[in-house]
This record gives sequence, structure tokens and C-alpha cells, in this order.
Amino acid sequence: MKKTCLTCLLFLGILTGVAAAQSWSSYGPTPRYGHSAVFDSSSKQMIVFGGFSASGGQTLDADTWRLLPSASRSGLQNWVAVHPAGTPPPGRGGHFAGYAPTSNRMVIFGGQAAGGCVNDAWVLTNANGHGGQTGWSQLAAQGTPPPARKNFGGAYDPVSNTLMVQDGYDCATSTPIDDYWILSNANGLGGTPTWVEVNTGSSRPGPRFGQNAAYDPTTNELIIFGGTNGQRFGNYEDLWVLSNANGIGGASAWKQISTLGKPPAGEYWPFIYDPVSNVMTLYAGGFIYYLSYANGVGGIPTWTYSGGNSPIKPGGDSQGTIVYDASRDAIILFGGSLKDVNVYLFSPAGGQ
Repeated sequence: MKKTCLTCLLFLGILTGVAAAQSWSSYGPTPRYGHSAVFDSSSKQMIVFGGFSASGGQTLDADTWRLLPSASRSGLQNWVAVHPAGTPPPGRGGHFAGYAPTSNRMVIFGGQAAGGCVNDAWVLTNANGHGGQTGWSQLAAQGTPPPARKNFGGAYDPVSNTLMVQDGYDCATSTPIDDYWILSNANGLGGTPTWVEVNTGSSRPGPRFGQNAAYDPTTNELIIFGGTNGQRFGNYEDLWVLSNANGIGGASAWKQISTLGKPPAGEYWPFIYDPVSNVMTLYAGGFIYYLSYANGVGGIPTWTYSGGNSPIKPGGDSQGTIVYDASRDAIILFGGSLKDVNVYLFSPAGGQ
């Protein structure tokens, strides 16, 4: 398997135990899970919105934070509270956020709010704090919107400006959903945002929630892994790929990908995907796993455990977020169901 800098650095970092928990400042966000996070490579900031606040049990957060790059790998994290103009979205968790780097806009959709699941979409302009006042506005989209949901597979393609929504959990019926939707002009630019339900054929992953999704811009595919159908012992460990995921280029169709090896079955395991190396990096139960040839092209998709006997976070948890900072060769993990207040960075030195 050809390993890029990202894959090898992750592998070496976990083996040598260089992952370091960063200290938390009282000026930072409260511990939370079910929030969203995006990363802006130009300013090297992670932008966090919402979630379920650990301090209040199921308290729904509506706050926005930026984590600026730290000067060192120890000491307090440099959190900045954001106070956007306009009326913010209602507090929520289990939603999705995508980021458009060229327009500096963050898009969020869905989740669980105070009255149940929602199906609204919002845009945060000047999300990284540069170029003008940061501000929230709700999208006025055409077309019939998807049914309200949380904990769905969400992805965003900044090139075509398309938001993708797959399955999820219906709060009203307490059941998983089985459908696929796209929102064009999702950041509010280039035309009127419009919802369309996409027919993906009869062979589908099946209704589920708690899965994670990633978009491969080189092949126009959506990759999903795991999730649950809500039944006892119903956690999945399957991998699926959707062709023509942004609705452009032809019919969209699902294909299940067979893999060698398996990570722990589960729900809410966050992962990132590197389209250059075609490698998925999964945080599951406190440990790191990676999947080569993740979209099924170029070789047999193979799961590999990164090694080590101690979890990155004691006990391991789910419903946190991970983003990748290429400038530091670092994965940044924040939040999760264990309700701790640390930021974890994985940044080994050297190797290729």
C-alpha cells in the first residue's frame, strides 16, 4: 500500500505514543458532544458550533468558537469565542457543518433542537473572522426540504457548492431514515439554494443513523461507514460508496465495498478521508484505525490498527469531531460523549 505523509505520520505517531492532550482554558467552550467542527487551512483554525453541553446533560448549545493554532504543543489552547451578527440558529446537536474555503462560509443543516429534529440550513459568513463581520443567516431554499433529522451522514462539496444528506434519525417517529438529498448552491452563492431528493436505486445501505460520511472530490463519490439501525446489536461495520454523489455526471448508485479486516462495529465513530492517498482514518473506541483504498479503487480496501495498548482518550468515546491540519501534519480531536474538556493533537515528527 502506498502511504502518504498523512497515513504514515498517523501510524508512527500512535505507535510511539506522541499524542498529547492539550490543557483546557476556562475561556474555552464547555465540554460537549454531537457538535460540528470544520477546519480552515488558510487561517489554521478549527471552527466549532453547537452540540449537547455536558454541563447541562442534554442542554443544546448555540455558541460558536474558533480554535487558533497554538505556538507550542503544551499549555492552554487558544480558544476565541465568536459573537456573530444576526440571529444565530437555535441550539442543536447531531447536525452537520461544511466549509467553503473560497467564500469563507460555513454551512450547517439539521440536527436536534429544543422542539425535536429540524431540517433548516444556515450559513455563517466570514467564518474564520477575516474579510468582514462574521454573521449568521438562514437559507431560504426552494424545493421540498428533507424530513427533519439528526445524526445523519452529511458531506459538502465546495467545488460544486453541494450539500449531501444521507439517512439519519427521525426524532418524531424514533426510527432511522432511508433516503438521500442534495442542496445545490448550499452556501447561498451562485444561485437559489434548492433541495432535490435523489433516487439512488434499490441497492442501498438501508436505514441507519450514527454513521459518518466523507466526500471524495476526485471521483465524485460519497463514502459512508458504520452506524446503527437502532436495534440491539444493530451496529454496522460496513462500507458503502455512492457514485455521482453531488448529482452531477450521471445517475447516483450505491455500491458496498468488501474489506480485509474490520474495526470495532459502532456508531458515531468520527473519521476523515484523504482523497490524495485514498485513506480513511477512523477514531473508534479510543483507538485509531485506517483503511487503505477506501473507495475500492487501486487495491483491496484493508483495515489496519495503528498499534498501542492505551487509548488516546481514557475509555474512548464517540460523538466527538476530528479535523486535519496539514500544515502541522496533525489530527485535532475535540469533544465527545465522555464529556472531557481536552483537545487532542496527533503530530509525529518525520517519516514518509
